[in-house]
Amino acid sequence: MCDVSWQITSTEEMRHNVEVLQRMSEKLDAARLYVESINREECLLDFEETQFPLLQTMFQTKDPYDKLWTTALNFTVKSEEWMHGTASPTDFVLDVTQ
Repeated sequence: MCDVSWQITSTEEMRHNVEVLQRMSEKLDAARLYVESINREECLLDFEETQFPLLQTMFQTKDPYDKLWTTALNFTVKSEEWMHGTASPTDFVLDVTQ
C-alpha cells in the first residue's frame, strides 16, 4: 500500500513565498538593468557585447514558481472571501476574471 501524506500550506506561508519571489524578481530586474548598462558601455567602446545567459535562465526558472504561489495565494484569499464574505453570486464572475 502506498502511503501518501499531504502537507497543507498555510496562507501565511503562501504570502511568505510570494514575498520572497517578489524580492527575487526585484533583484533580477536590477541585474538586468545593470547588464543592459554594461552592454551599452561595451557598444560605445566598440567591444563585443557580453552575453549573460544565466540571467535569462534564472528568470525562466523562477517564473513557474511565481505563477504557482501567486495563483495559490489569490485562490486561497478569494475562496475565503467567497465562503465567509458577503459576496453576491455576480461577484464570483467578476473576481474570477481579475
